[in-house]
Amino acid sequence: LPPDECKYDEQGRLIERISYLPNCNEMGGETSSIYVKTLHEYLDHDDYGNWLSVINYDLDAIIKGYYRGKRLIDEAYQYAVIRNCLYKKEKYIENFCVYEENMSFFTEWLKQLFGETEGKKGLGIYPTSTVHTRDLHSLGQFIQEGNKIIFETFIKVDNSNNYISYNNRELNEINNLVLDSVMRAHFSGSVPCLEIELDELSVQNVASLMYFFMLSAAFSGYLFGVEPFDQPGVEVYKSEVRESLK
Repeated sequence: LPPDECKYDEQGRLIERISYLPNCNEMGGETSSIYVKTLHEYLDHDDYGNWLSVINYDLDAIIKGYYRGKRLIDEAYQYAVIRNCLYKKEKYIENFCVYEENMSFFTEWLKQLFGETEGKKGLGIYPTSTVHTRDLHSLGQFIQEGNKIIFETFIKVDNSNNYISYNNRELNEINNLVLDSVMRAHFSGSVPCLEIELDELSVQNVASLMYFFMLSAAFSGYLFGVEPFDQPGVEVYKSEVRESLK
């Protein structure tokens, strides 16, 4: 494939990149291009004001994480294949499980990502999520002994910035101890468990993780034989709303 074409601003920051990828609709050696503009172009623009000081995120870390995640293409495909195999074993629901409260909205994004990507033609894995240890006494009972149509993906953070301690153990250590225990318990209850591990909860790691999941969702859509990049079902309710507003 042709190499990526890059453009940089006066500060040496990447502002445009054209990446060439295999054309999934062609069996020949043709390529298709994806045009990417980084967040710098939008957030540094005078019309938007100084957003960088408002959002307080390191955009360079986001971009570095994005390109690091791009290298996880093999792992993303492997994850998609495992999910597809579990679906064929009648595991129709995936529970994304986190032990960091500030990752709860990340799991909301995951539900949107996989729901919109896969949920077509009567196919797809239904995405849901739990935040532990909060949800262990509510949904944990169902997962352990309920209908065996669920598998789980745990997102584990090795080192957290949470400095709360109990009996000389930091909360992060206790959380991960509970996570490992819950995985063993659920697995013993015939619930397949997958684990994705981060060394820390940083902007760069989250950006890499997002790219990993986006790659995997796209692969998964193709494995299901659906178009990953549209959402025709969403348009149905929108049409009904527009009709009702007339």
